[in-house]
Amino acid sequence: MFRVRNVKKEYESGNGKRVCVLQDISMDIPDSKLIILRGRSGSGKTTLLNIMGMLEAPTSGELWLDDRAYSSIDERKREAVRRYEMGYVFQSVALVPIMTAYENVDFGLRTAGVREDRDELICEALESVGLLERRKHMPAQMSGGEQQRVAIARAFAGRPKIIFADEPTGALDTAGGVKVVLLFRELIERYGTTVVMTTHDMGLVRYGDVVWGIEDGKLQIM
Repeated sequence: MFRVRNVKKEYESGNGKRVCVLQDISMDIPDSKLIILRGRSGSGKTTLLNIMGMLEAPTSGELWLDDRAYSSIDERKREAVRRYEMGYVFQSVALVPIMTAYENVDFGLRTAGVREDRDELICEALESVGLLERRKHMPAQMSGGEQQRVAIARAFAGRPKIIFADEPTGALDTAGGVKVVLLFRELIERYGTTVVMTTHDMGLVRYGDVVWGIEDGKLQIM
């Protein structure tokens, strides 16, 4: 479904030199699996995730989704892919603080262009993460783990083909992190979505269907 071919990413440093963050990354992402990208801070895993999610452009290389090369479609179509076929979960949760759990998930659906049957999708998504009864609660009335589950519900509600999760357990304790990863596995089985998740926590690696390491911008099979 999703392929990465020879992706390279460089930035220009303050002294004018080019710094290579990713070097010749190629990978095939299987359908309906939990993919874990593991690496220490600064290894390049977040940059790779952002490129895969079309939030950042590679310096060179190609990405394919359902036999469509990103470079072969215009920006309008790329935006449609981001809105309708991809979901995102961030370490910072990024919930709107003045919206309830229900309204946060609804906001995600409206942003993705879903106009009809949103109530059913919202309630099903919140029920799937165990928070339907707390749908009227504000983020400040929830624990960190509950907030992350709302963010996951928001990402899954529109039934995207693939979800990119950047350090979704980074702000949680060990038990909370395991719960999030197990929740991903349950939702993958339920909806058939693929999840690509970054982490620096070796304790979570065993839950992945496929695990790649990122070290100094290079891909390592684990």
